[in-house]
Amino acid sequence: MLALVYFLKHFRLHLLGKPSKVQTDHQALQKLRNFRQPECQVTRWLEYLPDYDLDCIHRPGGHHTNADALSRFPTETVNAMISTPSVGATWAHHQLNDPYISNIHRRHLDENPKPTGSEIEGRSTEERRLWSQWANLRVIDGVLHLFDRAKRTYRLIVSSGKVSKIVREARLELGHAVQRRTEAAARQRFWWSKLHDGVVRNCANCNICAQTKFSTVAPMAPLQTVAIGLWELG
Repeated sequence: MLALVYFLKHFRLHLLGKPSKVQTDHQALQKLRNFRQPECQVTRWLEYLPDYDLDCIHRPGGHHTNADALSRFPTETVNAMISTPSVGATWAHHQLNDPYISNIHRRHLDENPKPTGSEIEGRSTEERRLWSQWANLRVIDGVLHLFDRAKRTYRLIVSSGKVSKIVREARLELGHAVQRRTEAAARQRFWWSKLHDGVVRNCANCNICAQTKFSTVAPMAPLQTVAIGLWELG
C-alpha cells in the first residue's frame, strides 16, 4: 500500500480526474475502501486515496514476470576508472607548500642533516619549534609525523591552513565538548606550533557553543567615574 500511495503522489498531475487501473499481486488492495477500523499510518494513507478514480485489479505474482525481468535487468559494465588523490598525498602537498613546514619536510625527504642553529636563526617561531623536534620527526609515506616517545605513537604535522578545520572536526566528533577535551583529542593525533592557542581560539569562535553554552566568568562592569570628596588641609 505504501508503494501505491508513493506513486500516486509522484504521478498526481497525470492521474487526477482520470480513471486509472492498478495491477498488483497484493490481493488485499482490492478492498482498499473497505478496511475495518484502520489505524495510524493506514488511516492517513486511506485519506489520500479518495482524490483518485482507482480500479485495483489483482494479478497473481506468477503473472508478473515482466516486472521481475525489469527489476533484474543487468546493468552495463563500467570500464572507466576514477582517480582521486590519496589522503597521504593531500597531506604531503599541504606540508610541502606550508611556509613553516616545507623546509624541514624537504630536508627529511632528501635525508639531509639537521640544520645548524645559525641556519635556522632568523626563521619564524613556528619553524624553530618544529626544528627543535628534529630527532622525533619521521616521514611516513611522504607525510611528516612527530613520534611521541612517551605514548609510542605518531602525530601528524598539521599545516597552518588546516588547523581550523582539524579543530572543527574534532569538536564535531566530541559533540562540541569543552576546550580541555578538544585539546586532548587533538594532541593524541596531531601536532602544530602553539596547539593550545589554536584550540582555544577556535573554541572561542564556535558559533554553536556561543548559542548553547554560557560563560562561568561574570562580565566586568563598565568603567565609571568615581566621585571623590574634597579634602580639607589644615
